Amino acid sequence: MKVIMIGPQGSGKGTQADLLSKRFSIPHIDVGQLLREHVAKKTEIGKKLEGPMKKGELLPPELIDTIVEQRLGETDCAKGFVLDGYPRQIEEAEFLDDLAEIDAVVVLELPDAVAVERLSARRTCVGCTDQLYGLPEEIGTACKECGGKLTQREDDKPAAVKRRLALYHEETEPLIEYYTPRDIMHRIDGQGTVDAVFKRIMQALD
Repeated sequence: MKVIMIGPQGSGKGTQADLLSKRFSIPHIDVGQLLREHVAKKTEIGKKLEGPMKKGELLPPELIDTIVEQRLGETDCAKGFVLDGYPRQIEEAEFLDDLAEIDAVVVLELPDAVAVERLSARRTCVGCTDQLYGLPEEIGTACKECGGKLTQREDDKPAAVKRRLALYHEETEPLIEYYTPRDIMHRIDGQGTVDAVFKRIMQALD
């Protein structure tokens, strides 16, 4: 099973990708995490990515393609994968077509207002990077796992979320039209509990 997860910020696609990974015993490939790992390990690609990532600039697409190609070539991907955070543009989807035959594209749909509300309520621990959802008066100001301070990331503030959503609509939503003719597209209501959304996904894939 080779699955692509698509959805706006706040749709919970990372969480759902984890659940699909466990259900089908295939790796969840979070491309954003892959990029951060390359930078942390100071690989040759990581050295080229570090500057643009720190400055918030657009990353060289050929480097992202190379990272994805390398990861999909590893042995644990032989039976499939859940790809999260790639492709984000038509050009990347075309590159991916040369690497693998995708079985399903899961699109989590969420109104912008709900996405802004969800992410604006997210707090991240500075110690263990654990993420919690809720206002400070609901979840407190310290992480229950490590005691670290809970803070709001700059890109989780409403204005920043709206900018990220606008970019998603402009660059990533065209992928829906790209994949629709293949009859592998599954559009899922992303509202509700994690379990409810996962049940919808599994019903669609079955």
